[in-house]
Amino acid sequence: MGGFRGRIEKGFGRFARILYHNRIKTVMVMLLLTAAIVAQIPKITIDTSMEGFLHEDDPAMLAYNAFRDQFGRDEVIIVALQPRDVFDPEFFKTLASLHAALEDAVPTSMTLPV
Repeated sequence: MGGFRGRIEKGFGRFARILYHNRIKTVMVMLLLTAAIVAQIPKITIDTSMEGFLHEDDPAMLAYNAFRDQFGRDEVIIVALQPRDVFDPEFFKTLASLHAALEDAVPTSMTLPV
């Protein structure tokens, strides 16, 4: 074998012989590297937001933020009730009072049309 491919194959052969002759050291180094990587797993975070893909001063991001400031944010709050009977008149009274309380407590600039 000659040429570039032969030199690469001989290099891999030498590397394999070095690993074989130093197998205990190789295993120890691999265990240390694996432990170092595994120790970092709790620090992994995933940002799936659209903002995470752009820089703060990106023109598209600035335009998007201006749009959201003008037309409202996309945060939504869901209030869930679990009545025994949906058609119970008492539940309708409770629902009406909750609706009125939310209407009174939430500022009008934050409410979105439903």
